[in-house]
Amino acid sequence: MSLASFAKQHLIDIPRDLILLAFVNGLSDMALSAGAIFGVLAILSGTYFIHGVTGLAVYVAMYSLATFVGYVGVCRYGALLGVRISTALYAVFIVHATGFALAAFVHPACIALSNGFGLGMFYAVFQLKNLNEMADHARDRYATFMGFVQQGTGLIAPFLGTAMLYAGVHLGFSDPFLPPFLAFALCALAAIPLIRQFPNAPLPYSAALPIKAVAERRHLPAIGLILFATFCEYLIGPLLVISSFALLGTVVKVGGFATLTAVMAVMSLALSHRVRLPGRRWKVLSTALIGIGLTYAGFDATFSFETLLITGAVYSLLHVNFGASWFAIGTRLLEREWGHFGKNQAMVAGEIFVLAARLSAAAVFLTCGFLGLTLRQDIGVIVGCFLMSAVAASFLARDFDRKHLIPA
Repeated sequence: MSLASFAKQHLIDIPRDLILLAFVNGLSDMALSAGAIFGVLAILSGTYFIHGVTGLAVYVAMYSLATFVGYVGVCRYGALLGVRISTALYAVFIVHATGFALAAFVHPACIALSNGFGLGMFYAVFQLKNLNEMADHARDRYATFMGFVQQGTGLIAPFLGTAMLYAGVHLGFSDPFLPPFLAFALCALAAIPLIRQFPNAPLPYSAALPIKAVAERRHLPAIGLILFATFCEYLIGPLLVISSFALLGTVVKVGGFATLTAVMAVMSLALSHRVRLPGRRWKVLSTALIGIGLTYAGFDATFSFETLLITGAVYSLLHVNFGASWFAIGTRLLEREWGHFGKNQAMVAGEIFVLAARLSAAAVFLTCGFLGLTLRQDIGVIVGCFLMSAVAASFLARDFDRKHLIPA
């Protein structure tokens, strides 16, 4: 099914601004993919002051804190001050471009700050529009459409980055990551003409949330689900880069492998979009998380090129479906648990626990760095943490489904 035919059949009841925002999100995701692959790869393979798995831990921690600052800044204070939606989106891509330019000449960790801050700002705008303008029953279809756009633009990041990285290696650059970082800085500015089509409307704002009401006992299952699912999400992204780098050994080969997994992700999304319905959200989420964990455990046990290819294929198939289901479930949780305090405050409440989960993932990488393990041993530790968290998230999601907090 083509993107145009899918949109015509399934997006009739979704506002135009949100459809346009899906394309802007695709361009933002291209910057995030580039940082997640080539920023992480530069730190793992480089000779910077902080590198290896310890450098990855610092990268994830900086990314997490920057995301929280950008998210809360736009969601709470930007909305309070009446910042325009288009202004916030312009700032997102200017920050992305600046970060890649700084990464080219200073340190790859600059991508962590720029992409984190940019993601936080963009996702705040996106969630405010989503919570205020979209019905719950349409979110699975919208997430599938958004996934098509994301994976389409996501193909550009590894392909372009690998080509530029190959040029950097063979043209004698002192730092082979200089060409891809500069190329991504220019690509980030491509979203600016698209942003001009947004109406000049202010960000939505609602009343303040009492801080003591965020973590009441009745909210603990929802908090647990947010913590475990986000923890899994932030372990699994770097794990693919670590696994492929540990086995393939060169940065160009890892970039080529990332391009291959991006192609498989587009194919899997096209084949499986009919599976994700409101009544199946927790099943899709559970299957994706546990399936990814078990596949990585198999790769860790055999550590061969064949199992790496299988792992990449399974990751591509399941990760995009996890992301689409978690988008619908997470948004519904915010509405059910904290929505009565106002949508802006519900988002801030959820982001507090998302930050805790991201920093917990950084702590796992930092622990591996301090222990001085080999990359293969690091993979074993990360996979073990991922599987335990995946099982916990699956049980909590099932419990929510039984209580009808995730609608059937």
